[in-house]
Amino acid sequence: MENEEQLLENIDANLDAVEHKENLQESKEMDSGSSIKKFKNVEALSKAYENLEREFTKKCQKLNELLCDNSDAK
Repeated sequence: MENEEQLLENIDANLDAVEHKENLQESKEMDSGSSIKKFKNVEALSKAYENLEREFTKKCQKLNELLCDNSDAK
């Protein structure tokens, strides 16, 4: 149960990060003169986003496994 709660918290954090990335991208589109402060360039941001998506997928798969295991145990 504790693992499931931790996974759900991680998923929420990942979703927040994705939303933050989308907001950054929208801001950049609105103001082409602005720079991305956390990332060196758009390529670095894109790579970070791909890594985030990959980790999010892994965590979702793990959550599904735990939920199935939990259902089978009942």
